[in-house]
Amino acid sequence: MRRLTSRFPGRGALRPPGNDRGSSLMLVPAGVLVVVLLGAIAVDLSAAHLAQRRLVQVTERAADDAAGMLDRDALRSGNAVRVQPAAAERLARLQVGAFEVAGLEATSTSVTLTPDGRGVSVRTQARVRRIFGRGLPGVAPTYRITARATARLE
Repeated sequence: MRRLTSRFPGRGALRPPGNDRGSSLMLVPAGVLVVVLLGAIAVDLSAAHLAQRRLVQVTERAADDAAGMLDRDALRSGNAVRVQPAAAERLARLQVGAFEVAGLEATSTSVTLTPDGRGVSVRTQARVRRIFGRGLPGVAPTYRITARATARLE
């Protein structure tokens, strides 16, 4: 006959005596899997954040340089200083197109001028490939990031 004993006398929780050593061993593989998945997510998010920062830098440089494309005809005729739209757009697209970061694919660049012709806005969209997230089911293989910058002649 087995006798029920209480771990804590007076508490009323009676259990048969036994060895519980193996019960926590089942949790170790699950814990390791959770840590590995969280690490993969952290690496993917860090790579996306780095690519976002680099895309913002390139977009800002492209906007600054595009704003420097002055309309020579307006300058020669003594009119207000303006940005030449075609040259500004061509230069901004060229600079963003020359930008290379591993895992980043620029998808579109739009260049707009302010109505007074003294400002340039550049907006760039790109996709960042996930490093580890591609192996997870139900997860998109890329992140979509956007950068926007405006430069103005003063």
